[in-house]
Amino acid sequence: MADYDALITEIREDYQLPPYVSDTVITRYIQEGEAFFNSLAISVDYDSDLELRSLLKNYVYYAWNHVLNEFQENYSRSILKWQFEHEEDPSDLESDEYATMSTLKYIANGGSGTMYSVSVTIGETMEVDECGFTYSGYSFKEWNTSSDGSGDSYAPGDDITLDSKNVNLYAIWEEES
Repeated sequence: MADYDALITEIREDYQLPPYVSDTVITRYIQEGEAFFNSLAISVDYDSDLELRSLLKNYVYYAWNHVLNEFQENYSRSILKWQFEHEEDPSDLESDEYATMSTLKYIANGGSGTMYSVSVTIGETMEVDECGFTYSGYSFKEWNTSSDGSGDSYAPGDDITLDSKNVNLYAIWEEES
């Protein structure tokens, strides 16, 4: 989706954003939302898929209010329903295209909550997310490629290069004192 003018107008009207919110800011949030939804399905069309367009507009609104965690909580059922309806059978895809994808999965490792997996091209570098899980009596310490903390460690905001088919990052917890 290259031309954002119509979508920006819809967002301004639907959410009555104040005039001081620039089109540049709204465009940045649209692009973040596109990256989020593009990671959940192989092919997306924001112009013809009205459910996805609505989810994208809501994403922008929540991002502008700095409460994306609430977006994920409030829309997780809609997102999962949309993702399930748009999931493509890997056998229908060209084998080379599917073979070049890697999935980064965040695992609660004793905690609870929801975080979404991200699919990107193998070899792509991305930023590690903040921990969206909670664990009563414990505080989040770091992400690790091993559930016991013996693998590679990552802090939220660190870059990770997805060099293999699937990468799991486990939440590592430390007991609160």
